[in-house]
Amino acid sequence: MLEGFAFELEKDAETEKIEIVLWNLDKETYYYPKMVYTRREDVNAYFLCEYDYTDSGFIAKIKNDKLDLKENVYEVLVHVIGEQK
Repeated sequence: MLEGFAFELEKDAETEKIEIVLWNLDKETYYYPKMVYTRREDVNAYFLCEYDYTDSGFIAKIKNDKLDLKENVYEVLVHVIGEQK
């Protein structure tokens, strides 16, 4: 499980706008954890600016048997849903 926050700079955060993707460097395979979105009042308070980052929180869950953390290396990627890159 990965828990945190992510948002695009200079834009209000939107629920279900960002997803976490794991890239297995050894097998060159993508893994898409199940995303649960959370409100993060603390993030908005920390960055206190003209943009609202409250809806930037997430919990990314994936079954342990999908990953082999002892034998493989994974990159954690942040993907904006609806964008190609």
